[in-house]
Amino acid sequence: MTVDAHGLIRRVPLFSCPVCHVLIKDYKVNYSELKDTYTKSGSPVPYYLTCKNGHKLLVYLYPFKGKVKVRDVVQLHEVKSPDKKRYNS
Repeated sequence: MTVDAHGLIRRVPLFSCPVCHVLIKDYKVNYSELKDTYTKSGSPVPYYLTCKNGHKLLVYLYPFKGKVKVRDVVQLHEVKSPDKKRYNS
């Protein structure tokens, strides 16, 4: 357990990228902020990160008995704007 000026820093358990299955480790979050946000919203807190192969991920975390737990990991998809030629016909 590490304490910084803003609160408790906790390590997130190991999880893998859903695309390339590379393990993601040594990711840390501020437990105090996570717990406050979770308590206010009542749902897992989203965190954005990128795996070492460049896949953009959305990781849902929640506090449980002083530890950080992973609820879900999903890949973010880029939203492309509609093709303008298609609508100008």
